[in-house]
Amino acid sequence: MIALALSAIVDLVGAVLAWQFESGVKGSDIHGFGDALFFSTVQILTISSSLKNPITAAGKVLDVALELWAVFVVTAIAGSFAAFFHSGDGP
Repeated sequence: MIALALSAIVDLVGAVLAWQFESGVKGSDIHGFGDALFFSTVQILTISSSLKNPITAAGKVLDVALELWAVFVVTAIAGSFAAFFHSGDGP
Protein backbone atom coordinates (compact mmCIF):
# COMPACT_ATOMS: atom_id res chain seq x y z
CA MET A 1 0.00 0.00 0.00
CA ILE A 2 2.90 2.34 0.74
CA ALA A 3 4.43 1.80 -2.71
CA LEU A 4 1.05 2.35 -4.35
CA ALA A 5 0.49 5.61 -2.44
CA LEU A 6 4.02 6.76 -3.23
CA SER A 7 3.43 5.95 -6.90
CA ALA A 8 0.35 8.18 -6.91
CA ILE A 9 2.40 10.99 -5.36
CA VAL A 10 5.23 10.48 -7.87
CA ASP A 11 2.65 10.54 -10.67
CA LEU A 12 1.19 13.87 -9.52
CA VAL A 13 4.60 15.46 -8.88
CA GLY A 14 5.78 14.18 -12.27
CA ALA A 15 2.72 15.70 -13.93
CA VAL A 16 3.30 19.09 -12.31
CA LEU A 17 6.96 19.03 -13.34
CA ALA A 18 6.17 17.87 -16.88
CA TRP A 19 3.63 20.65 -17.17
CA GLN A 20 6.17 23.22 -15.96
CA PHE A 21 9.02 21.91 -18.14
CA GLU A 22 7.16 21.05 -21.34
CA SER A 23 4.03 23.20 -21.59
CA GLY A 24 4.34 25.96 -24.17
CA VAL A 25 7.59 24.61 -25.63
CA LYS A 26 7.66 24.49 -29.43
CA GLY A 27 7.06 20.90 -30.57
CA SER A 28 5.63 19.78 -27.24
CA ASP A 29 2.42 17.78 -27.04
CA ILE A 30 1.79 18.96 -23.48
CA HIS A 31 -0.64 21.86 -23.67
CA GLY A 32 -2.26 21.59 -20.25
CA PHE A 33 -2.20 19.75 -16.96
CA GLY A 34 -4.30 16.89 -18.37
CA ASP A 35 -1.69 16.21 -21.03
CA ALA A 36 1.06 16.31 -18.39
CA LEU A 37 -0.86 13.92 -16.14
CA PHE A 38 -1.38 11.56 -19.07
CA PHE A 39 2.34 11.66 -19.90
CA SER A 40 3.40 11.07 -16.29
CA THR A 41 0.91 8.26 -15.71
CA VAL A 42 1.78 6.46 -18.92
CA GLN A 43 5.49 6.74 -18.16
CA ILE A 44 5.20 5.09 -14.74
CA LEU A 45 2.81 2.40 -15.95
CA THR A 46 4.15 1.38 -19.35
CA ILE A 47 7.44 3.25 -19.92
CA SER A 48 5.97 4.50 -23.17
CA SER A 49 3.93 7.39 -24.50
CA SER A 50 2.36 8.45 -27.76
CA LEU A 51 3.40 12.04 -27.05
CA LYS A 52 6.49 13.60 -28.65
CA ASN A 53 7.71 14.65 -25.23
CA PRO A 54 10.08 15.22 -23.62
CA ILE A 55 11.52 18.15 -25.54
CA THR A 56 13.49 20.02 -22.86
CA ALA A 57 16.57 18.76 -21.02
CA ALA A 58 14.73 18.97 -17.69
CA GLY A 59 11.84 17.01 -19.21
CA LYS A 60 14.24 14.31 -20.36
CA VAL A 61 15.68 13.97 -16.85
CA LEU A 62 12.13 13.75 -15.48
CA ASP A 63 11.29 11.12 -18.08
CA VAL A 64 14.24 8.95 -17.03
CA ALA A 65 13.30 9.34 -13.36
CA LEU A 66 9.70 8.27 -14.07
CA GLU A 67 10.93 5.30 -16.11
CA LEU A 68 13.26 4.22 -13.29
CA TRP A 69 10.33 4.45 -10.87
CA ALA A 70 8.34 2.27 -13.26
CA VAL A 71 11.06 -0.33 -13.62
CA PHE A 72 11.77 -0.72 -9.92
CA VAL A 73 8.67 0.24 -7.95
CA VAL A 74 5.71 -0.44 -10.22
CA THR A 75 7.12 -3.83 -11.23
CA ALA A 76 7.67 -4.62 -7.53
CA ILE A 77 4.00 -3.82 -6.87
CA ALA A 78 2.95 -6.09 -9.74
CA GLY A 79 5.26 -8.81 -8.44
CA SER A 80 3.80 -8.58 -4.96
CA PHE A 81 0.30 -9.04 -6.37
CA ALA A 82 1.49 -12.05 -8.36
CA ALA A 83 3.17 -13.56 -5.30
CA PHE A 84 0.03 -13.00 -3.23
CA PHE A 85 -2.23 -14.75 -5.71
CA HIS A 86 0.28 -17.49 -6.43
CA SER A 87 0.80 -18.32 -2.74
CA GLY A 88 -2.65 -19.93 -2.56
CA ASP A 89 -1.74 -22.43 -5.28
CA GLY A 90 -0.08 -25.66 -4.42
CA PRO A 91 -0.04 -29.39 -5.07
